[in-house]
Amino acid sequence: AAWNDAVTNLTATVEGSTVTLTWDHEAGAEAYGVYEVVDGVNTFLTVVYEKQAILTDVAAGDHSYVVYSRQKNGGTRWQYGKVAAPVNATVTGLIYNSILYAPVEGGLKVCGFVEGYNNTETSIVIPETVEGLTVVAIGESAFEGNTVLVSVDLPDTIMVIGTKAFKNCFNLKEMK
Repeated sequence: AAWNDAVTNLTATVEGSTVTLTWDHEAGAEAYGVYEVVDGVNTFLTVVYEKQAILTDVAAGDHSYVVYSRQKNGGTRWQYGKVAAPVNATVTGLIYNSILYAPVEGGLKVCGFVEGYNNTETSIVIPETVEGLTVVAIGESAFEGNTVLVSVDLPDTIMVIGTKAFKNCFNLKEMK
């Protein structure tokens, strides 16, 4: 059953590869479902309990999001409110040697290989700068699950390595 209650004024702000969604909601929702619209289909991303969702390490490109209000219907079943009007966000990034970089405070972070790139390289070198911007971080899950990598050469400018940046890189033997 539909719950006749809608999220309104959905907005998106983009900083680097982070998209922050905010919205208004007058009635008493218990939670909000956040979805990305992909090829006309709402693809579930997360449930949040505040009027904000922070999406990190979003790939470069155009994205569209919707948010539903949710409340329990006297038990364990969720009722969904009317969908908020979609909001669009464009995440920009730089590509250098098939690796995507996104702007962050102080420079750039490595986001991983460009989507769709069939990586066969066993060794990669992350440069100190790309297009004059200092590379300061490796993003969360940047190379997660890459079983081809054996060696990664990182510059001294790297200050942060995100969680799961190299998780399940089973053949990775050397980082310098």
